[in-house]
Amino acid sequence: MPSKMSSINQELWKYMFRGSGWISILSILGLLFALPLELCISIVGERTDYYGQVKNLFAIHSTIQYALMVVAPVLVAVFLFRFLQVKQMSDFIHSLPISRKQIYGHHLAAGLVFLLVPIIVTAFILFVFYWTIDVSGLFTLKDIGVWATVTFSIEVLIFSVAVFIGMITGLSALQAVLTYITLLLPVGLVILLGANIQFLLLGFSESYYTNSVVERLSPLVKATHLGGEKLHSIDIYIYILVASSLFFVSLLLYQKRKLEYVSHAFVFPIMKPVFKYGLTTCAMLLSSVYFHGTTERIGWLLGGLIIGALAGYVIAEMVLQKTWRIQLAFTGFGYFTIAVCIGVGLIKLDPLGFETNIPNLAQVEKVYIRKELGSYSDEINSAYVALKEERNLKVLQNLHEQILEHGKSEMLASDRRYQSISLKYELTNGKKVVREYYLQNYKAFSSYLKNIYESEEYKKKAYSLLTTSPKDVYRISISANSYLDKSIELRGSKEITEAIQAIQTDLSNQSYEEMLNPTGEYADISIVLEKNRFIHLSWKASMQHFTEWMKKTGKDNDVRILPEEIDYMLVQPYDSQVDYYNERFVPDKNALKITNGNQKEAVLNTLVSNTGESYIVAVYYKESNEIDIKGLSNEYAPAFIKEHFNQ
Repeated sequence: MPSKMSSINQELWKYMFRGSGWISILSILGLLFALPLELCISIVGERTDYYGQVKNLFAIHSTIQYALMVVAPVLVAVFLFRFLQVKQMSDFIHSLPISRKQIYGHHLAAGLVFLLVPIIVTAFILFVFYWTIDVSGLFTLKDIGVWATVTFSIEVLIFSVAVFIGMITGLSALQAVLTYITLLLPVGLVILLGANIQFLLLGFSESYYTNSVVERLSPLVKATHLGGEKLHSIDIYIYILVASSLFFVSLLLYQKRKLEYVSHAFVFPIMKPVFKYGLTTCAMLLSSVYFHGTTERIGWLLGGLIIGALAGYVIAEMVLQKTWRIQLAFTGFGYFTIAVCIGVGLIKLDPLGFETNIPNLAQVEKVYIRKELGSYSDEINSAYVALKEERNLKVLQNLHEQILEHGKSEMLASDRRYQSISLKYELTNGKKVVREYYLQNYKAFSSYLKNIYESEEYKKKAYSLLTTSPKDVYRISISANSYLDKSIELRGSKEITEAIQAIQTDLSNQSYEEMLNPTGEYADISIVLEKNRFIHLSWKASMQHFTEWMKKTGKDNDVRILPEEIDYMLVQPYDSQVDYYNERFVPDKNALKITNGNQKEAVLNTLVSNTGESYIVAVYYKESNEIDIKGLSNEYAPAFIKEHFNQ
């Protein structure tokens, strides 16, 4: 008897390998191409520049690795458990003298082996590389272990979901589709719910609440960031725990599954309403986001909810009834509609006081506000500045109160085309209160914002250059903001010190209006610090101290575009339908042609690099065939331009 069982087991393994082993072989070839072969090419070719670009093994051919990581587990599950979806295969497997538990165990073990073997083979070759070739600049033994562990844990989780879905459906294609839907559903629901709540609840920050959780909800999303971010140990433990739970539940479902449900969309009747109302909910949320995002009207939001829900309900019925000639029972849809109305009503009533909640300053440790830096940028990636001074906290609280005071007027909107204000309170108890408001009349709150952005605390935290010593600056490169080849480099310690001090003075004196409207951009300044760090900013007409220093040292004409270098300028109203960067510039018949030197100078003092302004300015040079396309705001445009277009 034992020999007979052993023979059956061997034949079953051969059967599974013939049906699914090819996936493992392709995975081996794919991983060998993505990692060992690519490393060989880099090492033999002595591509030392490649070394610095590789943060970890996931960053090498990340697209291929990602595709294998998310596709192979699903294919293995679909082909291994295909005997549940095809009658002939089902009859054969279940005619064997072994229990369902043994059948499931064999297939589960085979799936794990098919996923593990490619990882082991690749890791072994990388291990051989490590001991035989100098790859210290590329990876370490720890990197190999981390790569293998993370890859296997993600693949096992995806495989477990695919196996679970295979137990509740009788169609292989539906198994694959539902697997990816299940993996992405939490992310999609959070994003869609966040987008809809933002339309209903004043101050709700969709980006904050969705971005903070979206990566944790799906391994498919998490895997896209492995080339630049680490997967924490707790994530791996959670993945293994969830996978183990799904494997156990799948076994229970398999033991209860009726064989005659082969080729049925859903094996268990309870899954039909779950699928029906799940699809209805997703279609409803997606439709509402689309309609409201297109029209920006609350009526279209509600209309989108109704249209999407009805469409999703009908499509679900078509799938379940396997025909487009369906018989609709609207009783269930009616109950669903009532539930949605109650949910929307509760959100709008705001029983928890979300909209009116302004933290007490005694409980606030600091408040984050978004940077307004104009053309300044450095390598500090945070988009927010944390303010702690009592004066600034009080101003921010008053700003928040004023925003809510205008909440029932036309000052506020959920329209992303308007400028927004984001406030992130960090409380002494560790909790956070985050609000985001889109303002139709942003200038109505400028007095509060001016006090914040012009404060010394804000500027020192927003502009890292203000706390940078000139001794830490290696060199300063200044180049004309145009097609003309005009540039200089400052390397002498005296020049660097004087230039940095002048720029620091200008940044310290910079007004709120100058931050928002950086006009008269003469040149680009690149400051190279120690450890190859950079600070970038524009030399603007408003930077009086730096402009005076450039003139005093006689360097301004070496960088600035001068009126005598320009043949002429053409000014015309901005057209949002035209891609000025990628399309050939076509002058309007009413375009203003500027040839006068003084007028050229006046325009140069108000130009900006951004073309999305009131006017487009095409600059034609005497010694270049290239045309510079710039922007010009109506607020700062010279009077002769306004007069021309007001005729």
